This record gives sequence, C-alpha cells and structure tokens, in this order.
Amino acid sequence: MNKLYKWLFSFGLSLSLTIFTVSCNTYISNSYKGNENPGNPENPTTPEIPDTNDTSSSNYYVKWKDANPNRTTKINTKNKYNNKTYFSPYLDAGLWSGNDFSDIINSTKDTNNNNAVLSQYTLAFAQQVNGVSDKLEISFAGLKKDSSYDEWKKLQLGPKDLAPFSISKNDFKNLKISYGGYNVGVDQTQEKSPWNVALKLSKNNEENAVNILSESFKNFNEELLNDAKKYVKEAATDLETPKNIDFDIEGNSQNDKSALKVLAKTLAKMKKEDSTWNFSVTLPVLPSGLSSEGIGVLLVFATEFKNAGIDYKNMPIINLMLMDYGNDIYNQAIKDRKTNFDLAKSAIENTIAQLSKTIKNLYEINPIDDELYGLIGATPMIGINDTKAGIFTLEDAKDLYNYSMDKNIAYIGMWSQNCDRGIINGKKSIKTVTSHGLNYLNEYDFTRVFIGNWTSDILNPKDEAPEDITPNEPNYGGDDGDYGDPITPEPTSYSSWEKANPNRKTNITEKYSPNEKTYFSPYFDTGLYSGNKLEDVYKKTTSDPGDGVKKLNNLTLAFITQAQSTTDKLDLTFAGQKRGDSYDWWSNDKFYKETLSYLISNNSFENIKMSYGGFNTGENIEKNPWNVALRLNNYNINNSIEPLKNAFINFNQEWTNLASKNSGKSLKMPKNIDFDIEGKSIDDKNANILLAKTVAKMKKEDSSWNFSLTLPVLPSGLTSSGAAVMDLFIQEYKNLNISYSNLPVINLMLMDYGNPIYRKAIKDGKTNFDLSIEAINNTSKRLSTSIQNIYNYSVDYNNLYYLIGATPMIGINDTAAGIFTLEDAKELYNWSQKNNLAYTSMWSLNDDKRRDNNNDAKSVTSHGLTYLNDCDFTKVFIGNWDNQVKKPNTSL
Repeated sequence: MNKLYKWLFSFGLSLSLTIFTVSCNTYISNSYKGNENPGNPENPTTPEIPDTNDTSSSNYYVKWKDANPNRTTKINTKNKYNNKTYFSPYLDAGLWSGNDFSDIINSTKDTNNNNAVLSQYTLAFAQQVNGVSDKLEISFAGLKKDSSYDEWKKLQLGPKDLAPFSISKNDFKNLKISYGGYNVGVDQTQEKSPWNVALKLSKNNEENAVNILSESFKNFNEELLNDAKKYVKEAATDLETPKNIDFDIEGNSQNDKSALKVLAKTLAKMKKEDSTWNFSVTLPVLPSGLSSEGIGVLLVFATEFKNAGIDYKNMPIINLMLMDYGNDIYNQAIKDRKTNFDLAKSAIENTIAQLSKTIKNLYEINPIDDELYGLIGATPMIGINDTKAGIFTLEDAKDLYNYSMDKNIAYIGMWSQNCDRGIINGKKSIKTVTSHGLNYLNEYDFTRVFIGNWTSDILNPKDEAPEDITPNEPNYGGDDGDYGDPITPEPTSYSSWEKANPNRKTNITEKYSPNEKTYFSPYFDTGLYSGNKLEDVYKKTTSDPGDGVKKLNNLTLAFITQAQSTTDKLDLTFAGQKRGDSYDWWSNDKFYKETLSYLISNNSFENIKMSYGGFNTGENIEKNPWNVALRLNNYNINNSIEPLKNAFINFNQEWTNLASKNSGKSLKMPKNIDFDIEGKSIDDKNANILLAKTVAKMKKEDSSWNFSLTLPVLPSGLTSSGAAVMDLFIQEYKNLNISYSNLPVINLMLMDYGNPIYRKAIKDGKTNFDLSIEAINNTSKRLSTSIQNIYNYSVDYNNLYYLIGATPMIGINDTAAGIFTLEDAKELYNWSQKNNLAYTSMWSLNDDKRRDNNNDAKSVTSHGLTYLNDCDFTKVFIGNWDNQVKKPNTSL
C-alpha cells in the first residue's frame, strides 16, 4: 500500500534486527539505481530534468543553514593529503547528461597541485545483457549489444566518459567498472547477475562457473580498453587494461549465497593469479554497521580469500553506502544534534569492529584496527538522499575528507558524479539524477572537496542561492512537484486541529445511522513488530458512546507474497518470510497470540481478509504469486490458473488450521481476498489476466468467495493503467457469465495524490474528504462505462457504490501536503453509510496512534496528528463516536 510498505519487516528472521534496521536497509536498496536506458543516440544532450519544481525543503535547499541544522560554522581547515586515499566517484553510465569529464576535470583541478585533480572514477553498472540466457554476456545497464549500443559508445562513452582518462596510461588503468546495483539487487530471479548466470550455465558446477566468470570479467575490461582505442582519437598508444572492479551487492543479491560463493571464489582466483587486480565490495550500511545480511556477504568473501591463501590485507575493500539510513534515523540524529558525517563515522567505525572480528575468527590473528581503515571505502550520496531527511552537505563532505586523510581510508566514492550540481541551466533544481538539490552550492563543489581542491567557495560556501537565479515555473501535476510560489515545507506532525484542517471551522459531530451493509476492514501490516496490538485496540475502542458498543469485526492482513528463497514452487507467506523455525515461532507465539486470538474471541475470524501485493511486489513483480505461477508453468496462462487457485485456497486453509489448533475451536475458513496492484504490477498484463481468470474461476465455482481489487487513484478517478486492470477482471467475470453485481470490489487508495493536487485543493477551499468523494464518483462513473461496454448493460454510477471500497491513509500522507484528518474520516464514514459503499478501510491500523513513543513525526506506527488520542480513527470508522471523536482536542 504505497510507499509506507517499504518499511515492511521482511523477516530473515534474525530477531536481533530492529524494525529500523530492516526498514532502512530497504531504503538503502534504492540508492544505486543507475539507469537502464542511456537515452536516444540521436539526441544525446537531452537533460534528465523533470517538469516539476517542488520548492519544499525536502526536495531542494536554498539556504546553507536550512541544510545544516546542527552546524553554526563552516569547515575551513583541510587535512594534508595522505598519499593513500583516492577519490573514485560513481558515474551512472546510463545517463546522457551530467557526465562530461573534460568539463568536470577542467572546472575542478588545482593547477598548483598535481594531486588535486580528478584522475579516476567508477563506471556503473555492468550486468548480464537483458534477454540473453544461453551465454554469459555483459554490457553496461544490460543493454543489447547492437548498433544502438555502438552508437552510445561512439557519442557518449568514448568522447565524454573515457576521453579525458585515455590520454594518459596511468589515468586509464585507474578506471573501475562496477557490477550490480539496485536493478540487479531487486531482481528476484537474479537473471541480471553475471555470477548467477555463470552458476546456472555451468549447471551449479562451481569450478566451471568460476572459470566462465573470471574470463568474462577480464574480457569486459579488455572491451573497455578497445572502446577507448576505437572511440577516443587522442587515446595514448600504450594504454593498458584497467584491473579494478567493484561489486555493488544489495537487495536479493545479498541472500544468494551460492552465487556469491562463486563470485568470491572467482575474485580470489583472479587475485591469486595476478595480484595487480583490485576489488571492492559495496554494501548497504547503517550507523550501527553492516546488517546481518551484509556480514554474511563479508564472511563469504573473507572465507574464500583465506582459503586461497591470500593475506587479509589483500581482501576486497568493503565500500560502505553511507546513505539512505531511513527518515527515523536521520530525524533522531537531528534531535540528538548529530550531523550526517557523525552517522557516517559511526557506520565506518562499527564496520571496522565487525571486520576485525571476522578476520580474527577466520585468520586466527588479532588485526590492528587502525590498519583496517585501509580496507574500507566511504561512499555517501551527496546532497538530498532518497530518504529525504538525510542531507549529506558540503560540510559533511569536508569532515569526511579530513577523517579519511587522518585514518587512511582506502578510498572515497560518491553517488554520483552525474548529480554534482544544484543549479541546472540557471534554475534551481530539485533533487534528481542530475542534481543534488543544494542550490546554494556551485557546480562540482563536492568533487572539489574530495580531490582536495578547497577553493574559497569550498571553505566558505554561499549562505543562500543568488536571487537572480530564475526558478522553474510552477507545475500542477506529478507526484513531487509544487504549486505556485515557494512555500514552507510541510510539517511531519501537527499538534493543532486548526493547522491540520486549514479549510474547516467546525467539527463534524452528527453521525449518520449505520446501514448494516458497509463494513470497516482496516489494513494491518503483519510485517511490523510494533504498532497497535489488537488487545490495545479493543480496549481503546469499545467504550459505549451512548448508542451501543460497536467492535472491530473485520481486518485486512497485509501483505502476502511468494516466500523468500523459494523458486521451484508456489510458497505463500506473510511478508514473504522464509519458512522454518523462525516463521513458525512468529506464526504461533507472536501473530496468533497478539492478533488472531482476539479476532477469534470476538467471533470475527471468518471476516479476515488476506491481502496480496502492495508496494514491494509493485516494485518487484516476481514476488507476486501470479507471476510465480506463470513462470513455473512456462508462461502458459491457462496452465497457471489451477495452481494459483489452489495456492490461494491452501494459504487460507493453512491459517485456519493453525488458528483452530491453537484456539481449540473448529473455525470456518475466511473467504475474503484483496489484491493491491500498483507500481510495475499494474502494467503487467499477462500476469493480471492470469489473476483475473483465477479469481473469476474461484467465484464461479464458489460464490461465497469475496474479492477486492485495490488500485491507486486520483481525484479525477483511476489512471488509464488502473482502469485497464479493472476492465480485465470485468471481462473475465463476463466470460464466465458471472453477474456484474458480483464483480470484485474496486477498493480505492485515497492517498498520496501528489503535493500539487493537495496544495491546489487547499487554495480552492477543499478538504481531503472532498478529494476522496471526487475520486469515488469518478471511479464509479468509469465502472459504469466498463459495465456498459462489457456486459452491454446500463447502470447509473450512483447505483454502483456497493462495488466501491474507500481506503484513505490516515493522518499525514507520504506526499506530506495531504493530511487526512479525523474530520475527513467522519465525513467519509457518514457518506459511506448514506450511499451504501461496499466497505471502508484505512492504511493502517498499526499507525492509528498520535505518537510513536516519544516521537511526534509521522511514522509507520503513528499518523502524526498529535492532538488526537490513540485509535480515534478506528472509533470513527466502526461508529463509536465518543465525545473525544466528535470534538477532538484543539491542540496537544
């Protein structure tokens, strides 16, 4: 369910990990995305600048002081260069803009200091060529090696990326190629990973896989040498093949131990045969150090290098992704008066401790920790991070440079060279792939810091971007744009009723009589270890407001996906948890006791709704059971229907059996399933056809099944992609002669419309409830049209509300200008009861709290409206309107 589901606890199940660790590592995996499309060779200068211009400080910063809340002075002392630590920034090879190295070098070098010049970089990312499965073939961004790829090399790679480094033999041999990154990490099949492909081609014979992989790495580096000779006119005649390779291992790649072992063996073999090879392994990190998955990767490489008789000092460098720790960690750091450099330093030193322990255990020696800094790389994301509370400023960069020189860090990287600018074409730029979003800086200032050319503008950056810089024009569309002139950033919490409700003067106090049809089934994030327990919810919501007690009788359990590491069969679990002792423990000792037992005691077990999909599967469709079913059946839709149907039924029966056993009762199996289809899933037509056919078949065979289809929506209604998905289901129901009145409920994600829409609504005097009703009505009209076209039956949209569900995100939305308040909830409740809506829901029951412990900010376990009481939204939607619900506190 939209972005918050990124925080889903993905259960290793290493119980020593906190929810912060998992959520933040999820964000980390978004860091090194790279670009899979290098653009149009016929128009190589097209900039990667969006139409939007969100002047919220979360998207760009005009003032030094706003970007540096815990600093009062600027760093103006530079440590002496140590002649060891080098700078190798990442370059996204898939972008046409932001990477003309001739300009970068000439603009940043210190003519009085030969050391202060950019002399190397890391070219990202190389991977298996898309669509090739019968051989190991590597290209940048996985691009097919055809005439277009050659044209890209001719126009971009050669003259802009390689040329300045091909004039000198020494510079060229310093170039580094990076494999992996986000696109490889999120691919559950790992078909983009060369080491996985090598293992597959060798039929799991490690020795053969190692030989295949080592030759491929050597050949690809040799190919880079040939490209320089072919596409750079001024290339030196004595160029040598670079022998530097980086491996960015994140996401699913971290858990593929068999393939990682092959990779580690390959590198150890190459290093043993030729000691001039230099390797680095880039890993996600937190201030607390490497995650358990990261330590596992470290252990694999350390073991294979030890087995090959290689000294630990020649192990691959562990390059740390000093970025995207998660907003909670950044916000807490700001409260604790820490800087981003402080977090980076903690990450480095905690990783040193983990590395020291690993070496001690494997090599049976006591390494000197101070010497281990030479095995560490430090790579921040410059400027605004993907988790936007994290801002790595120029002051952090200067601190990191000095620290690296003092500690003899192996090297400094940065993500990325492409975005070392805050102003593009004279205009303030939000954070993009070609801008870091700090508008008060000059172009290439981060590069100047890390090469050691601290000019006067580095020592004393401008306090504010110049007034004569022309801002982009206002934009009225998109997800992260802005409406009109610069405004104050949206708060992360509201302690005042008035501020949260700018277009309201009075409370909604009159409650519409319930219609006995519209029910409330909130989403419950099964992947969180914290948030509301059902016992607490019942205690806080079942007081009698004067017209009888209403209870929470329905619950939507989110999200079910294909189990991690299972590839040979359909295996469904909550949050994709791997089956085993830890999953059994969670199922019986935690989830049953804290959640299911209370539904059973309330005679509501049969009302449970199982929800599939959500944000994670929207980003990684191979986690969807319907995608897995297709793959297992050679992408034959008709052959996939029965296995998928059985998987859905068996999952519900599995949990019925567990609940019956633990409760000692004979429980009926719930027959309610929801499918949250968003992101990439929404355009995956064949998979959606399979799902539609399966659901229609289940409904035809047993009419007691109830299905809902949860889709993103705007006030204008479903997007074209969402409407297309809806039509697929309607068509399959019609094909089986199921009445339109029994269609799946179209559940609308009344949330995250984008800041421009919310801000314009506020200017127009509208509330979030007004936007919700627009979305509902426009969707109902579209549904009416579809029924007319497919069933050839005319029905007025006003008579179709029973096929519509309404699910707002309570409190502050991910696009933070959207605040769904308690007044919006009360109006939605009344409207739903009056118009016989199928059901209402909310994202989520876990965060129906005004605060998360001592933190006021919106989080996965709090909605950010601190003037409310816990569970107030739940009380509204179940119909228990006590005095606090009718007239909430006006302030905290």
